[in-house]
Amino acid sequence: MRIIIFFFLIAGLLSCALPVQVPVTVPEVTKDELFGVLAENAESFASLKGIARISFQEKGRKTVRVKSILLVEQPHRVRSEILGFFGQPAAVAVVNGELASLLVPGEGVLYKGGASARNLQRVLRIPLEIKDLINFILYRVPVIEYQDSNLEMTEEGRSRLLLKGKGDLQEELLFNTEQKLVEARLQKGEEEILKLSYGNFTEGGNPFPRLLVLNLPSRGVEARIEFSSLETNVGLDEKLFHLKKPEGFQIRQLPDRSEPIAPE
Repeated sequence: MRIIIFFFLIAGLLSCALPVQVPVTVPEVTKDELFGVLAENAESFASLKGIARISFQEKGRKTVRVKSILLVEQPHRVRSEILGFFGQPAAVAVVNGELASLLVPGEGVLYKGGASARNLQRVLRIPLEIKDLINFILYRVPVIEYQDSNLEMTEEGRSRLLLKGKGDLQEELLFNTEQKLVEARLQKGEEEILKLSYGNFTEGGNPFPRLLVLNLPSRGVEARIEFSSLETNVGLDEKLFHLKKPEGFQIRQLPDRSEPIAPE
């Protein structure tokens, strides 16, 4: 009888015991290796073509969501074919260097103007200068000119690279356990200026994020690009980045350009 009681006591104690914690093995990484990852990202992707859902939200305004065929080529070319309900192009937006164009078949109008951040927000739904926009989409995160750097490991085994620049400018770069860059933050003092997030990476030798998120906290802005299909480093015909006025269409000027646009 005593043996049976002892058995049940032991069983009860074991059932209440805390589960054994298996330590997570995190490969050691150095700052130089992480800077190497950033440099490799910047050199790995020169263009892309894909189908994406793009959403743009600004504080106090209605969220805009579109489905788009997106073409991007460094250093300064973007084409977005915004699809309608039945898959036909409802509008075509092109940025090529210093010129932004928007063709709206339903209005019979071709809009043209300078490639300012304001006009890029109008035609592409993302409020960035063209160089910054290309860097964001092609997974080329710039690194500030820093005076000091520090490497930390998070509890989840992620690597956080902290860069301190002139004045109170700081950049924080977060890498997952596979050393893919998943987040970048730019901060001025206590104010967060910019946050970029990347996720849902492709498989293979050069993983590319299918999900890209841009946050501008001071303006309450969030822009998301989520690819359902994607090809990187594809050849793109230069003609795709030029819009001609179809017969019977009008040309109208986007506001950010002071000089008149000559009719074609």
